Amino acid sequence: MDELLQRVLATEREAARGLAEAQMEAQRIADTGRQQVTAEAHRLRTEAAAEVRRVVDQRVAQAEAQKAEALRAAEARHEVMVRAVGAALQTQAASVARAVAYPQDAGGG
Repeated sequence: MDELLQRVLATEREAARGLAEAQMEAQRIADTGRQQVTAEAHRLRTEAAAEVRRVVDQRVAQAEAQKAEALRAAEARHEVMVRAVGAALQTQAASVARAVAYPQDAGGG
């Protein structure tokens, strides 16, 4: 009977050791899983940030191109207006010069 009790106790100790080892292995697996999830989340955040930077850079480049085109168009319109004003001033200058040179023809007299 003593021998049987010793075997039962040995079996219980062995079972307890096996359970402790299984619990440690489960904890190790859980820790590894958490580390993998954390690493994957970091990788995904990094990829998302890179994609956001790419999209922002692309939109900034598009906006800069549109701005440059708008400036070119405005400069072209401005040049047309400058020429028109210049031509009008030349016409007026000629009229003023005639009026100063020939005041009697200016309509007053």
